[in-house]
Amino acid sequence: MKINAILSLALSVVILLFSGCNKSDDGSPQSGGGEKILKMKINGELWEATKNVTASAAFLNDSGDGIIISGRTENGAFFQITTGREITGPGTYNVPGTKGGGLQFDNGEGKTYVEKSLTVTIKKIHEVGKSKYVEGTFEGTAENVIDETDVITITEGVFDGVE
Repeated sequence: MKINAILSLALSVVILLFSGCNKSDDGSPQSGGGEKILKMKINGELWEATKNVTASAAFLNDSGDGIIISGRTENGAFFQITTGREITGPGTYNVPGTKGGGLQFDNGEGKTYVEKSLTVTIKKIHEVGKSKYVEGTFEGTAENVIDETDVITITEGVFDGVE
């Protein structure tokens, strides 16, 4: 479990490095024309990222893409999903089944959760310049890294990385 969390964190750093702001040939930022969204219900309560929202694809090659979906709240809570490089297009993926994939949720109150089960559905991959952004849904469960009996349920998860 801890190895998956470490691999997930390492993949996240690499993806963030390659998914920075895209610029056109004249240096102006590119935009997909929508709003970046990351929200879900955790144990029935709405949770929505308000800062640093991203939902993008990296490792662009014939074997597939790695996806990162992440965001923060004003109180310091942090949520992140990463997948391995097996994402080949729209579809439903069991994230713990992808190499290096996982979920991390730091609730802003000292508790950290990692995936127990997680399903991500990629509805669309948007290509904006040389970057790829994803939109879709997710749901699953996550357990506290210190107390495995402390399990949260994630429902109605929605993400869209295009702005």
